[in-house]
Amino acid sequence: MRTKLSPTDIGLPGKLWEWSVNDAMKAILAQQEAAKTFIIRAIYRRTLDEEKRSKLLCLMHNDPTSAPWLHRVFRNQYQRGHTFGSNQIVYQGGGYTCKRLTRNTVKLEVQGLKKGKRITLKLKCRHIISGQIRLICNQDGQLSIHCTRKRTLTLPTLQVDQEIGIDKGYTEAFYTSNGDSIADGLGHLMTEKTKRITRTNRHRYRQYICLTIGKSC
Repeated sequence: MRTKLSPTDIGLPGKLWEWSVNDAMKAILAQQEAAKTFIIRAIYRRTLDEEKRSKLLCLMHNDPTSAPWLHRVFRNQYQRGHTFGSNQIVYQGGGYTCKRLTRNTVKLEVQGLKKGKRITLKLKCRHIISGQIRLICNQDGQLSIHCTRKRTLTLPTLQVDQEIGIDKGYTEAFYTSNGDSIADGLGHLMTEKTKRITRTNRHRYRQYICLTIGKSC
C-alpha cells in the first residue's frame, strides 16, 4: 500500500496512516471471508458428487483461479475493496493515553497530525478507554469516540437435563410450567408508563389546540 498511497498523500503521520489502512484491510478481508459462505452454497448446488464437491472446496481455499467455473463464482462474490470513510482515524493503544478525571469523565489525549503534539479531549465516560479506538468527525464538526469494552460472560457448565415451558404474561414477564413467575410486577410498571405517556400526549394535544385557536384569532 505504501507504493500506491503514502502517508503524505492524505496528510497523516506514518503510524496513524498504518493503523487506519490496517483497519480498512481487515474489513475488506472480513467481507471476502463472508463471501465464502455463498461460494460453498453454489458448489453444493452445482453437483451432488461428494468427490467433486471436495475437490472444489479444496480449490476454493488453495487455488480458486485454476477452475474456470469456480473462478467466475469468485469474481462475482469477491468484490473489490472500497472504502469511503474520510472522516475517521483509527488509533491503537500507543497513539493515545486515557486518565480518569471524575467518576463520569475521563481525559483522552490522542496523537495529532504534527509529531510530538497531542490533542486533549474530555469525554463523558465511566470506564478507562483501552485497545483500538476510532475517532470520528460527524457532519456537525463534533468528535465521537468508538471503542470496545470487554465483559466477562459466565456460561453454565452443567448439561441440560430438564426442559420447561414458559408462557408470556402481562402481570409478569414469563410464567414457567413449574409454577414459577419471572419478573413479578412487570405489568404494573408497563401500566404506569402507558398512563404517563397517555397523560403527556393528552396535555400536548390540548396545548396544540390552544395555540391553533390563538393563531386563528
